[in-house]
Amino acid sequence: MLIVIKKPSECTRKEIESFIEMVRTGGQVKKPGMEWRVRRAHLLAFYYEKNTLAGILGVKQFIKTYKKTIFRKAGVPEEAGKYNLEMGWAFTLPEYRGRGIFSSLKKKLISAVGHENLYSTTSINNLPVQKSMKKFGFVKLGKPYAGRTSGRMIYIFVRKVR
Repeated sequence: MLIVIKKPSECTRKEIESFIEMVRTGGQVKKPGMEWRVRRAHLLAFYYEKNTLAGILGVKQFIKTYKKTIFRKAGVPEEAGKYNLEMGWAFTLPEYRGRGIFSSLKKKLISAVGHENLYSTTSINNLPVQKSMKKFGFVKLGKPYAGRTSGRMIYIFVRKVR
């Protein structure tokens, strides 16, 4: 097992392409503009099992309008300015699930961002991720809202350290 955390500017073209392909495989992100969004992320995390990229997780830097929109939809618009980094783009290959890859990546990324406040979103039906978020100090904020790509109901989770 190997976890690699890099700024997008430190990644090879192949690493960026592999990260984007895994995000797309997850199917919960709009495809247009994906490379631009990945390249302007804060950090990207890669989990390798032998020579296989088995899981990914990122820390995004989104444009203010996106962030303001989701916090407004969740009924807590006044909280948006407290969180500049979003943890997301999580995906683990199905054959590697249940091995703690998501938790390992999350632990490393939280350590790497230090004392920055983080937010994350997840489906209201994704109980394993919600449980994991709580384990790492995230709390649910606001009310559920309809996601823009999937139409699923989404929760915002926040981890405030300052």
